[in-house]
Amino acid sequence: MDKEIYKYLKDEDVINLLADDIVEAFKTKMNKDTIDYSFDIAKGTGKIKIVEQNTFFSFDTESGTILEKFKKALFNDDLEGLTQTQEAMLIEDVGEYLKEVAAAVIEKGESDMRDALRKNIMPDSKPEDFPFEKIFITSIDIADFSSFAEPHKYLLRIGKRPGAFINTDAVIQYVQNRQEETGMTPGEVLEEGHREENPMFTEIISIEQGEKYLYDVAVSMFVDYSLAEKSMEELTEIKENLG
Repeated sequence: MDKEIYKYLKDEDVINLLADDIVEAFKTKMNKDTIDYSFDIAKGTGKIKIVEQNTFFSFDTESGTILEKFKKALFNDDLEGLTQTQEAMLIEDVGEYLKEVAAAVIEKGESDMRDALRKNIMPDSKPEDFPFEKIFITSIDIADFSSFAEPHKYLLRIGKRPGAFINTDAVIQYVQNRQEETGMTPGEVLEEGHREENPMFTEIISIEQGEKYLYDVAVSMFVDYSLAEKSMEELTEIKENLG
């Protein structure tokens, strides 16, 4: 197909350039708001209980980067009108290509990834105790939310009077639209609503902006957070000596 995205998919050099952008994001964009994780470590063995994706890193692309250009090509207008067969083929091609990108990210940036994960998830841990020995990228997902106004990319926390009923969807839509129009914070929109005696806000006592949930890129991973075998042996010995 003569589509812009295939200019990237046919260029193997782009794989490394995309990987570089993603590794850079690990180094500069990972923080408590962009990383999510969930894992259990078994008592007695210090090993992670289940080998499955357990860590999720999300971030937005930067203007001018190859990752930004790839994203734009992936959602280019020239893809409109694809047949169902062509669309299925494109999804498969992109999926296989991103698997290669994922492998390149690990190859080029595993050490940087490990440092970023430790800093944000287990900052007080020592590498010799929790080496994060295995890191696998299970998927890289790319979306284009550039048409969404920034307020619409965030959750809202709404506090209402006990027992009150509010139309949550309508409130969220109104607040985010006012944010987009005026630059006000959610709290300022609420204050405005109270001043103007807008019935939509009668039963609402607080509105706060929550975490951002719409990002351009989502990297899902399995990270082995197990305790190092030597450290586990030392811990067991200490427990035995303590009786």
